[in-house]
Amino acid sequence: MAMESVVAVARSRLSFVRGPSALRNHLKDIQQELRRSTCLVVTSDEPVSGSAHKANAVVSHHVQQTNFVATAEMRLRTIGAKVDSAYPTPDHIKTGVDLARRSGADVVIGSGSGAAMDLAKCISLELKLEKPLILAPATLGALMASTSSIPGLILDTSEEALVLPSERYNMHDDSGSASVVVALNDSLFKPHKSFPMIRANNSHFPGVPTVADAALASLLVALDANKNMKEDDELVEQLITKTVHHAMKALDPLLLLNPELDENQHEQLLEDSMEAVLLAGQLLRFQESVPLILASALLPRYFPQSHILTFMASLLPGYCENVPALVDPEWAHNVCLAAGVTPLSRQMIAGSTPTIEQLLDCVDANVSLLSSTTNADTEYDYMLLEQVLQSNLSR
Repeated sequence: MAMESVVAVARSRLSFVRGPSALRNHLKDIQQELRRSTCLVVTSDEPVSGSAHKANAVVSHHVQQTNFVATAEMRLRTIGAKVDSAYPTPDHIKTGVDLARRSGADVVIGSGSGAAMDLAKCISLELKLEKPLILAPATLGALMASTSSIPGLILDTSEEALVLPSERYNMHDDSGSASVVVALNDSLFKPHKSFPMIRANNSHFPGVPTVADAALASLLVALDANKNMKEDDELVEQLITKTVHHAMKALDPLLLLNPELDENQHEQLLEDSMEAVLLAGQLLRFQESVPLILASALLPRYFPQSHILTFMASLLPGYCENVPALVDPEWAHNVCLAAGVTPLSRQMIAGSTPTIEQLLDCVDANVSLLSSTTNADTEYDYMLLEQVLQSNLSR
């Protein structure tokens, strides 16, 4: 299937390569140039435990392949930086930047989870590198992180919140950041056990997003972007239209009376969900973004065991109830039920029963923190956030 998102980002500094060995083939194409450089390879180093063990095993294999290709096959000079948590911290960034400067690295390659994608972007921006940033995502969350113009979500451990780097960059414009090449191996688009289609009988913990979660989260991002879109922004309109198309194409079969899907239907569901994720990532903006404002403020403190895609998926019904959108609220509710989306109230950390007012106070504090660290105002609709939280927590 041709990557339609390549057309959608024609005016940006984001490009894709896709194939059975996408990263290997891309590195081979630029091998001579890379051999004159030192490459900082940023990877995930997550513990293989609990319900996320299959997803972590896939990440581990992906990282091993990246290191093997870069060092053994291409014989590149490399130095490694790792992130061992769900989100990179300022310490991770400092360590990576120091390693790059000491080794003279002028190329950054990110491989693995969404945290690795965010860390690679932050390091590349901090170093102000001119050579393209190369990202090789291995998970559903990493796919969205790799295409997002946001330069990474950073865990501020003292504030228990996700923040942006100290400067607000758009990864896809000409503000001085390097261009981004996303390498997509075809194996990502094939059904396998680490990417469950739906959460059947609550058998999959919210820390492991399903393919349906990814499609629902992408749909929410597109609807929110549609609410905030400027009238003359044709590129954003194109991205929204395509994201909604692929997400709903992936999700509609779940509403059939007999949702048992054959292998071809599973593959198509995954293909359309992945395409929706790749497109939706390009729509993510912090300013005025309901999903990101809620996730950045509430995930670390109240939903630490939830994946950001699972969290966003659970927001969709309440969002559609309160925002005149392209999607019928009843359809959103029914498809979330069919997909086995874990309700927001059940994702909350055990024993935590904050009021809506407490949650909104947390959001308000995080917005102030974001504004101060990026030297830019973050605007948000306080009433809409309250309505979305209220609608979803009452389910």
